[in-house]
Amino acid sequence: MGKEVIFKRMGLPLKEVPSDLRNTVLSDIEDAKLLMHLTRFFSSAFTLTAKQIYKNLKQHKKP
Repeated sequence: MGKEVIFKRMGLPLKEVPSDLRNTVLSDIEDAKLLMHLTRFFSSAFTLTAKQIYKNLKQHKKP
């Protein structure tokens, strides 16, 4: 007595999405991807920049 998995029927039958809604969703996905890439760029560059600032401050304090 196997149970039927109801998630297999979810979204069936496939239906066509209106083009304006599809374009809006794809545009939002592109914006989210861009934001994620920019966040990754600035967060990875932040640690390097902080290390360089600390190193420069340390060198300038030496008499």
